[in-house]
Amino acid sequence: SNISLGGVEYIPANRIAGTAGFTGIVKFSVTNRSIYNYYDPGFYIILLNGSEIVGVNFTRINILRSLESVPVQVNVLSPVSNVTSEKIIPEINILDEKTFFIDEVEKSELK
Repeated sequence: SNISLGGVEYIPANRIAGTAGFTGIVKFSVTNRSIYNYYDPGFYIILLNGSEIVGVNFTRINILRSLESVPVQVNVLSPVSNVTSEKIIPEINILDEKTFFIDEVEKSELK
């Protein structure tokens, strides 16, 4: 895949100061190793206790540029118990032309 994920970590609220209203956070970094810029890519966040799913979340980032790494942090709002691992699944529909983003500099280079 041209999208790589790293540093995936679930941090429960009891390890974070000032967490009123949520039960933890998930942190990870996304790296776009492709030549394409992506607009509005989504990411499913699955929290597991062993093989059992104990939490699911979804987030988007505005733009993921070619060869860019972006840190992501998502608040977990619903209670989850005993998270032993995390799984992040990118959702980028490469068959949808609206997925791809060309910035103004690139547009001028294409002319």
